[in-house]
Amino acid sequence: MGARRPGDSIRRSEALGWLDLKTQGIRTLVAGEEAIADVKISPDGKFVSFVRGHNLFLVSIADAKERVLTSGGTEAVRKGELDWVYPEELDLKTAYWWSPDSSKIAFLEMDESKVSKYPLVDFASYDGDAEEERYPVAGGNNPVVHVYTVRVDGGNAMLIDTGEGTISTFREWIGCAIRSGLRSSA
Repeated sequence: MGARRPGDSIRRSEALGWLDLKTQGIRTLVAGEEAIADVKISPDGKFVSFVRGHNLFLVSIADAKERVLTSGGTEAVRKGELDWVYPEELDLKTAYWWSPDSSKIAFLEMDESKVSKYPLVDFASYDGDAEEERYPVAGGNNPVVHVYTVRVDGGNAMLIDTGEGTISTFREWIGCAIRSGLRSSA
């Protein structure tokens, strides 16, 4: 269990609030039309990070100023966001990690543009609605994954050289890549 913080985040799918545990007051940090996912509080307790619109964002708890950490994220190129395969097949629950000193975030960029799309039927719908989902079939293209770090105080994301990784060494590869990227001075 982590250290107790002076507040905690509260979210619904398209808004994020902060509950001050001392005053029991709630204030909105982020509100909008798009869904928010993978919410995390920075280790120093000053920021809340999240994924929205296939990109990474950050909001200051002190003044609710929001910043975009990545840009260019799409359904085909996800920045700090997992597709469904990684949690399902590799037991990976997130695609970004805070540095211990809260100065950087390491994140995965998943380029799925060459992964085939297949229709998946929503059996819970009355109309048999189908949604297209990218699915890397055996022998087909897999997502191309890169690891980046981005400074919380601004600047461009820096690509981390991870060498040649394979699925059999994925956990070790991602751990080393993230640790080296979060330790670098860039």
